[in-house]
Amino acid sequence: MSVVSNKFQTSLGKDDFFTADVKVPKGIWTLVGEYTCPAQQEIAVGVTEIINGGATGMASYVRLDDTSGSQLKSNCRIRIKVVDANDQGQVVVEFSAAQWSASATPSRTASLLLHEDSRRVQEDSKIQIWIYATEDAGGIDIDDLVNDQAVIDYSDSDTDINLPITRYTVTR
Repeated sequence: MSVVSNKFQTSLGKDDFFTADVKVPKGIWTLVGEYTCPAQQEIAVGVTEIINGGATGMASYVRLDDTSGSQLKSNCRIRIKVVDANDQGQVVVEFSAAQWSASATPSRTASLLLHEDSRRVQEDSKIQIWIYATEDAGGIDIDDLVNDQAVIDYSDSDTDINLPITRYTVTR
């Protein structure tokens, strides 16, 4: 029998998901990166906070810039998926890249708020970030790039991820 002995809220950043540039071909869902749940933990995407007596989500942020310095925004969709150790997954949330990157400064009025999702990843399961880019991926036109793809620039200081999570410590 598993027992939850601790619960705390935190965030995952870009270094938790990927460490190098990622090629994004147009017209297909592309895995940007993934975070593997450590042993004896369960993680839910999102955080539910009680503010003034009401439940609200925590501000999230995902901005992905191309190596040309342009943000992948227009006509791009970003998904957060939870995937078990057998790579069977479910989409938790999906929004446009413009919605994810609305405010780099956490703001209850401008940022995308994520409530804690009821599905949890467990030991060896993953939280993944996916992107789908159509022909126009923001300030760049993918058709003009080599091999019709953009490249997410990991080292660009504007490329950033702040994904709120709720982490549970589990004893068995």
